Amino acid sequence: MILASLIVSLALLVTNCHEFWKAGPKGLSLLLLEKGMEGLSCKKMKCTGSWASGTTYINFEDVKVPRSNILGEENKGFKLMMFNLNHERWYVAALACRNARTCLEEAVLYAQKRKTFGKKLIEHQAIRHLKSSPATAIPYLITRPQILTLS
Repeated sequence: MILASLIVSLALLVTNCHEFWKAGPKGLSLLLLEKGMEGLSCKKMKCTGSWASGTTYINFEDVKVPRSNILGEENKGFKLMMFNLNHERWYVAALACRNARTCLEEAVLYAQKRKTFGKKLIEHQAIRHLKSSPATAIPYLITRPQILTLS
């Protein structure tokens, strides 16, 4: 089920194929589309591990979009999308830092429980050495984005 009734799409507004190759990113415009527009169809993707994301196939077939549905200025859509990607990159970086910390915590918990050669896995020098590098790097990875965000 697709819940959104509005779709934001990046599109190249051209009248022929020759214009397509000449335009490049400067020819991209950001469009606001309504789900019920003629020629626009949506189908939810089956995603692994990210079911709540709402990732959707969007099919365009001779969709007519009124000029009033252009977001921002015509041919300036690429810049708007790149501006949005900065926020998404920040989110992905923060999520990666948190996942790294969770993985280290789980590995340490496992090493404290698992026994090999008569002692806990964490008591082996090689295992302590393997966890020491991430154990010092991960707190830095977590605090650096916090410092940047709050400064």
